Amino acid sequence: MPYNTGNWAQTTANTANFQFIIYDFSEAKLANRFGQAIDSKFFAIRNTRFKLSVHPCGNGKANAGYVSVYLQNDSAHSVIVNCTVHIEGEEFTFDNQMIDPLGSYGWSQLMENSRVDKDLDITVDMILQQEEIEDEDEGLGDRKYMKKKLQGVGGDLVKGEMKEIKDEIKEMKEELKRSRGKAFPIPECPICFNEMKPPTRIIQCMKGHKLCEPCHNRPEVMNCPSNCKSGFMGRDLGMEAFIEHQVRAGQQ
Repeated sequence: MPYNTGNWAQTTANTANFQFIIYDFSEAKLANRFGQAIDSKFFAIRNTRFKLSVHPCGNGKANAGYVSVYLQNDSAHSVIVNCTVHIEGEEFTFDNQMIDPLGSYGWSQLMENSRVDKDLDITVDMILQQEEIEDEDEGLGDRKYMKKKLQGVGGDLVKGEMKEIKDEIKEMKEELKRSRGKAFPIPECPICFNEMKPPTRIIQCMKGHKLCEPCHNRPEVMNCPSNCKSGFMGRDLGMEAFIEHQVRAGQQ
């Protein structure tokens, strides 16, 4: 179902100010069940595409009655970002947060959806701290290293930091050579202890812990089964894609 939304973005070398409005939010609440999302248009900072994903009735049954908001990385590499969300006169912030490829991070219970009378107006201020790039010179699509850290709006680099980055790249390449041929351990669900290999859907909590979707859908599973006991933020598409890639590579 199409929704009446507004999307405005202003970006610089490593920052973005993005506004996303869902008009007639009360109608959107009636038309959505929990788990359903309304996505913004894409906006980009450097080589990374982002979008906002808003669940008017929560991203799951445990969060029904709340607005869930997530920042999604719609790129094939990981990023580290600072993000502040402005909504209904309040601010919500996370800093130095890594978001996996095609992954997301945000709030499962940002606010009660009954607080929004007419339009839901969300403004996001972002700083892209780091982004990964792939070294494809030797045909290794999964070999990655951290790109130089952006310094301020201009992106100036300190020579000492460049040396540290080069040393890290060298160390990563050596580790990749040592790890060739080793079997990739498929992560197990902490509840059923089954391997979460394709086509298993993987759910992650706010702290990044994983479990399989069938266990997540059990009525008695309301929070993360790990010690953090945090809520869930949805599927970890990045981890699913990574495991599928590793499984295929191991079969070759």
